[in-house]
This record gives sequence, C-alpha cells and structure tokens, in this order.
Amino acid sequence: MRSPNKEAVTSLSLSDKTWSLMEVMQQLVVVIFFAKLSVQRDYNGPMCHVSHPEDLKTPCNSTVLFMTSYQDQSIVDYPEFYDYVKDMEEYDTFHLRFYLLERFTEKEVIRLHNGSDIAIMDNDDLIHIPKFEWDEDDHFEIALANNPKLDTSELRTTLKNRNRSTANVQRPFSCGETRIISDQCRIIEGTLLLDDTRNTRMLNLEELYGRISLVNSQLESVPAMPHLRKVEYTKIENSEPYAIKIVNNTRLKSIGGLTKIEELVVVSHTKSVLIRDNPKLCIEPEDAATDFVKKYASHVMVCGKSRAMNDVEQSFGMFFFLL
Repeated sequence: MRSPNKEAVTSLSLSDKTWSLMEVMQQLVVVIFFAKLSVQRDYNGPMCHVSHPEDLKTPCNSTVLFMTSYQDQSIVDYPEFYDYVKDMEEYDTFHLRFYLLERFTEKEVIRLHNGSDIAIMDNDDLIHIPKFEWDEDDHFEIALANNPKLDTSELRTTLKNRNRSTANVQRPFSCGETRIISDQCRIIEGTLLLDDTRNTRMLNLEELYGRISLVNSQLESVPAMPHLRKVEYTKIENSEPYAIKIVNNTRLKSIGGLTKIEELVVVSHTKSVLIRDNPKLCIEPEDAATDFVKKYASHVMVCGKSRAMNDVEQSFGMFFFLL
C-alpha cells in the first residue's frame, strides 16, 4: 500500500491529522534510511542513469545501472520501467520504493562493485530479488525494509557467511517502520505504538523485533494480538530502556492482547516490562495464569476481585513457588 500523496495529506481534516503526522514520521525514517547508505564511489565506467520518467526513453548501451526512484517515485509506475531495468547485469545504485510488481529483474545474479548502493523499501508485492555477487575487497551498502512478501533468508545467510552485516536487511516477510497498516503483518520490525492508528488490527502478528509502548493514551484495551508469541528488543544508546512499557493510561482496563507472549528476549542491558499508573487496569481471570502475567503483571489486580483477595492469592502463589 502506498503512502498518502501530497494532495491527499493537505486535504485531510483536523480529525485525521494523525495521518499527516504519521506521513512526516515515515518520511523522516526514509531520509534516515537512505542517508545511512552513502558510500564512497570509485566506479568511473559507463552507466545507465534512471531517476525520472523521461530517462526511460533515453537509449543506453551499458549493462551497469544507476537507478533511484526516491527522487521521483512515479517512475516505477511506468510500463517501460521493468523493460528498462530487467536485463541490467550490474548495479551501481539501485533505490527501489513503492514498486507494484513481484520482481524487477530477469537476471538470477546481479553484480555489485566497490561503492554500490542498494536500497529496496516499501514494496508490498515484491517476492523475488536476485542473488548478489561481489569481490571480497569491495565495500558497498545494501538495505531492505518493509517488503512484507519478501523472503530475505538467502540474502541474510550469504551476507553472514561472507562476514557482511545484516543490520540493514529485514528479516524474512517482515513489515517495517514505514508500513501504512499492520493488519497483514506476521513480523514487525521497529517500535510498536499500541495507540497508533496503523495498529488497530494485528490479528496476524506473530513476532516483534522492537519495543511495545502505550503511554498517556486514551485506549481502554490494547489491540488484539492473539498470535503474538515473541518480542525481542535490543536497546541502543539513549533509547527507551523497557521492552514493553504500559504507563499512565487513565482509561486502560485490559492488556489481554499482550498476555499470550511466551518469549521476551531483551539484549544490551534492556529492562523487560514496566506496567504502572493505569488506575482502571485489571487482569481478566482467564489471563491470570499465563506466564506473562505471572512474570510481569502479578501486581495488577484480577478483575472482579478485591485488592485484599488479590494480595492473598499472590502471597499463596509466591509461597508455593518457593516450595
């Protein structure tokens, strides 16, 4: 799904201003994403340059491609685009975003060289990418994000086996920070803000590689996530210390959407879970025995029970645990 265009954003009503803010945040993520890919270039051979639709009409005899759809995203909508790039054998620059087809090349292998810059992002229907080859002393950047139908397993394995970083290469079939909606996502990479309008439906979500946050919201319950079993969060410098933070939500009554989490992996001095200052929150009786509640929310009262009874049951539970 494409991001709202400029005209759509400017025509939004005040009640929809969250979308405008989301668009700004998404564009910031994109700018940071592409800024990370700047590498020193030393390739001086002939190349086919494609960054605007009119470039598709210019004949080029080289098999080395310099292509970016970031300057003019409409370029990928032209029928001539696929025919132009499908037979290229080597990429100097390849920035592909908002592409609508399942593949962009008929080559099984694409050559990279020193200084190559590859970024493949926000392509909802992309299911095939070629293998990449390079010389051992070549330095290049390669990044993939938010291509939810793309299996990146082989690429990640190849990079690891050749001692190259996979930090900027998405996990297989994962949605990223720039997704428009989370409804079809099985895996999400990045921060999951539970009161974000993108995240009202997450019935297919199974794994999150990032943190969960619900702070100062007006939600009465967290979104349903019946299949979410794993959360893995690696703290980086100056980032949020908690993997899951549910704090100061004055109307929140239920966190049932989190109670099916079975595996919480925290890395680099990350703290695990903080749940506090949610005055109406209680735990549904059917969730009280889950591992998540026992480990991280045992201090929250069970719905329908008095505080005194809740404290007694917790004390007995701790007694038998110690036995």
